[in-house]
Amino acid sequence: MDSHAKKVVSGAVVTAALLGALMYAAYRSRTSVKSVPKDGSSVPFAKAASGKTEQHKPKPVMRLPPESTIPPGERAKALELLDALKQQANLAFQESRYEDAIKRYQDCLEVTAVLGAHDAEAVKIDQVVRANVSMTFIRMRDYDAARFVATMLLQDAAIALPEDLKVKVLYRRGLASKSLGDADAALSDFKAALHFSPDHSNPSIAKEIALLERAR
Repeated sequence: MDSHAKKVVSGAVVTAALLGALMYAAYRSRTSVKSVPKDGSSVPFAKAASGKTEQHKPKPVMRLPPESTIPPGERAKALELLDALKQQANLAFQESRYEDAIKRYQDCLEVTAVLGAHDAEAVKIDQVVRANVSMTFIRMRDYDAARFVATMLLQDAAIALPEDLKVKVLYRRGLASKSLGDADAALSDFKAALHFSPDHSNPSIAKEIALLERAR
């Protein structure tokens, strides 16, 4: 095993241990202090997308619970863990290890769920991670999954997306729709993405619009 592989494995072991400790602390906090309302804040991804759960698919949290379930004083550890998990996920994506990237992004979403929707930093990272999940599914050619994740993110009325991220998510959903043969939906998303782009200009998006309009 080379030094890079050892570093990856070592990092995965450490973060897995920290994640387990954090999840246990959150569980103890919930059961000893109060119960979290069952408001549908956690939705199995594969089941919600297709009506059945598939073993190889992730189950990211689609909406953050309103209140944090983390014990007082543990937030800093949670954010440190979140940063480590996100770095591992991004590295896996860059190395085309897409299944590993999805798993690490799922771990990120579990941590943001513990932190809750009132934590601004958790919300920001949660949105970026879900946008990255959509892009990862596109690279895996799982266009239905990519479009579903993007749609859930865009329809999350509780917390508005920053416009720069909204452009990315609309563009990615457009790419997924285009690959699924849904030209009308793709064109609609590309036009919306262009509208929200700075100065209503984006060469990549404009090119996609021109290609679809030319094909009509």
